[in-house]
Amino acid sequence: MVFELVAVAAMKRSSDESTSGRGSSVAVWTGIVALLLPVVYVLSLGPAVWLHDRGGLGSEMNEFIRLTYSPLAWLRENSEVCRHVLDWYVGLWGV
Repeated sequence: MVFELVAVAAMKRSSDESTSGRGSSVAVWTGIVALLLPVVYVLSLGPAVWLHDRGGLGSEMNEFIRLTYSPLAWLRENSEVCRHVLDWYVGLWGV
């Protein structure tokens, strides 16, 4: 009887430890995604402009691109630094 209680307690503790480990792992991955998502968003501007200028997108997709990158367009128009950085980056794509 005592052995069964100890075994159940050990299994519960092991289960709690693996659950808490998963929780911290999810938190780490959430943090990584939260940091990388804005970077990927900004970096995706170059290929989007390149495709747009080459006529590789239809009119509906052009509207989607315009709406998707409107925050960056606003930043470009309202910040001299952002204008230079974004123009430089898009220029790397040959646009």
